[in-house]
Amino acid sequence: MYFSGSNLEGCVWAGFRGWVDQGDIIKTGSKTHVRRERTMSFVYSVKFICGVQNLSTTCTSVRPGAYATEIDIHNFHQPLTSGPPPPPAHITKRLLLLVHNNQPVGREPGSANAQNFATITLQPDTATMDDCCNLLGPNFTANGPLNIGFLELVSDVPVSVTAVYTANDVTASGAPGTAISIDVQSITPQQA
Repeated sequence: MYFSGSNLEGCVWAGFRGWVDQGDIIKTGSKTHVRRERTMSFVYSVKFICGVQNLSTTCTSVRPGAYATEIDIHNFHQPLTSGPPPPPAHITKRLLLLVHNNQPVGREPGSANAQNFATITLQPDTATMDDCCNLLGPNFTANGPLNIGFLELVSDVPVSVTAVYTANDVTASGAPGTAISIDVQSITPQQA
């Protein structure tokens, strides 16, 4: 099947492999071959905030408080009773730190470079999580300096990504207060 006169012009349907650019088609006699397969990636950019912003007389990125983030990743594809097994999710993770140990390294005109963090394979019908403890390493403490950034997840299959943000106030001495806030966000993927 070849389409012209639409946004699919120059593309052919390659069965279960999806859409393939016409430039990747090789014709030999009466046979048509796909030279290489293009796969679609699902990109999730998850904001995280970890650590404490104490009272300050200088400009700060957030209001004083103690912050934590927990990020859940669920490969929701369930095994079928018949047919092919569902796919595992191959996920590449990268960190972009905008505030690192209280320093706003990504504040305009500056920017943060992505750093490779991990590559995982998440089997169907399983889940995993990232939190401040593993995002920022073994030296991170709940009352440590403030870190803000993005965890970028790139998966070859769609997954469910949820971020849980908690915050509480801090007293004038910098100790955690008693008021607490929680927010849960579902992260929508971008396709690349």
